[in-house]
Amino acid sequence: MLRSWWTWCVYGASPSAGCRRRPDACAHCDAQCRNRMRPLQARLKSIGIMLDEDIAILDRLQRRTRDYPAGCIVQREKGRMEATRIVVTGWAIRFRTTPDGHRQIVNFLLPGDSIGLYGALFEKSDSGVELITDATLAEFPCAELMDLFRESARLGAALCWIGGQDERFLEQQILRIGALNATSRIAHLLVELQQRMLAAGAAPADAMTMPITQKLIAEALGISHVHANRCCRKLEKRGLIETGQQGLTLLEPTELKSICGYQSSAGPATDLPEASLRRLGRSTG
Repeated sequence: MLRSWWTWCVYGASPSAGCRRRPDACAHCDAQCRNRMRPLQARLKSIGIMLDEDIAILDRLQRRTRDYPAGCIVQREKGRMEATRIVVTGWAIRFRTTPDGHRQIVNFLLPGDSIGLYGALFEKSDSGVELITDATLAEFPCAELMDLFRESARLGAALCWIGGQDERFLEQQILRIGALNATSRIAHLLVELQQRMLAAGAAPADAMTMPITQKLIAEALGISHVHANRCCRKLEKRGLIETGQQGLTLLEPTELKSICGYQSSAGPATDLPEASLRRLGRSTG
């Protein structure tokens, strides 16, 4: 597992070299974290409906955080959803396991993504969630989401938007596995992850490097580890990516987009329809 290397604070820039073991490792990093918007707020700010009071509600909701080590399973398959969690720093995978022990990665969870968002509506989770890096998660009881809906129609709409984003990413996953060859699948996945990191407030340079291994790529894209290795080496020889102990780095994202036919509409959406904005304006006074 990739551990402390990837525990920098994703608020627009990485902390100083001495702060990388924990987001609260030093006062310098603490100050940076307080002065930057959390990844979830950064994502929601982009859709243009958030006011300062909404940001304050989200800050309050995420005031309780907990650090977890890489490899920790924070949500078990078929397990009860005890809490809703928001990824503050670090990466995770959402997965399902077949009866014969094969693991299929359904999605990668990045800073700003949620775990158990619908815990107030569904008692158990079909999928499991495992951390692939050290991570900091904000945690709160699932029922508190219902309070949020009462407090702010804008935040209710924003959480519906998050659900729509998750659906878009699952559609892209189906497209990758069903319609693209192995090399194109890898290119498409890497570009999508880069776009999602940018949407969560990561600096452009930071969004180029990802803490994922060829084994994880294979489990996400329905190919063997050997085939994933072969395809990654092909992309590396062309100078498009670089692999190493710290993860995988995109060197030529534009060329990767060309290889897989990636379209900007496949990435995170940023705009709400004007009619929805008008209705939200009326409903909130």
